[in-house]
Amino acid sequence: MLRRKDLYQVALVTMIVKVIVLIIIGVAALKLPSCDICYVENFVHTFQIDRPVLRSYQTWDAQLYLEVAQYWYRPDHQSIVFYPLFPLLIKLVTPLAFGNAFVAGMLVSAVASVTAMIVLFALVEKLHSREIAWRTVLILLAFPTAFYFHLIYSEGLFLLIVCVGFLAVVKRQRALAVAAHLLMPLTRLQGMMVGGAHIMSAVFTRKQWRDSLLAAAAAFSGFGIYLLFMWVTTGSPFAAFTLQGSHYKNYSVSTLFHPLDWARNNILYFQPGSIVGFTYQLVNRAFFWLFLVLLPLVYYRVRRDLFWFTLILGGVTILSGNLVSWPRYMLTLFPLFIPLAYFLKTRIRLVSWCIATVSLQIFFLMLHSQNYWFA
Repeated sequence: MLRRKDLYQVALVTMIVKVIVLIIIGVAALKLPSCDICYVENFVHTFQIDRPVLRSYQTWDAQLYLEVAQYWYRPDHQSIVFYPLFPLLIKLVTPLAFGNAFVAGMLVSAVASVTAMIVLFALVEKLHSREIAWRTVLILLAFPTAFYFHLIYSEGLFLLIVCVGFLAVVKRQRALAVAAHLLMPLTRLQGMMVGGAHIMSAVFTRKQWRDSLLAAAAAFSGFGIYLLFMWVTTGSPFAAFTLQGSHYKNYSVSTLFHPLDWARNNILYFQPGSIVGFTYQLVNRAFFWLFLVLLPLVYYRVRRDLFWFTLILGGVTILSGNLVSWPRYMLTLFPLFIPLAYFLKTRIRLVSWCIATVSLQIFFLMLHSQNYWFA
């Protein structure tokens, strides 16, 4: 039985973690050297405030989200590869933040991530138990890249919409399920792939197949809305894909048809470069192997639609690019953390795991905030 007290406590824990993350960023900005060359090489949005501390809160993709929120979509601008729902919310909240898009972005991210953890808890508690739900949330918040939930990134929003969508399917709240699945592709391309997960679930499980097919239809319709939106704003429904193909050559759907080349480039060989680059490649591959280890456990522990969600979104995301951003993309594959919650069933296991992962998170956070590392 879901207790309101648990939801309040989940929100409180998430907000405490958020405050700690923001404090660490501020300390890192004041005490650690910044990679100014890395900062300049990345896109810098037009109204960037040139103060080192504020720079550390507006890293990498956050710059592009803020640019879209201020200037909206422009043909051939690199920001059009980012999906519209997150920057639209920032744009809508900006007047409430006294015209400051940065503050609006932090507010949208905060509300989305806190609410996402609440809905995730409710979903896991519904399907498993209160204890497993608590462990799942704690393990996710402690994950080495979970600090992205607290920055101007779309991870929190996408996780929220996905959890709302699946919880609505479980409860057979069809109107809410349709609404959530319509919004998924407007947040990320992976939102359309959720439709594929529901189709696989309907075909192989046949449990709640009508609800699964309805959710799939909504996800595909949401992608159609996205294409229409891009056509209206940029003049081409495929403008983002065209730009991504020419500017971000490591990410392409065509890579799916060359799995051997992908394996050679991402598993067997290392790209030449500095020892730092070599280390990053090792880190990214470690997260990839963690995904492979957890995937069969997901099959054993969770509903089939959640397994297909993890397999399809994880598999397509990996095989359509490289592993550079994979440690961050894992955050929204929440079923991965449920078997971990079962495995870390004793307090000593859970505490030991969280100490290790939180230590890594602090390390990665400091590097990221000073523009030395991104995922």
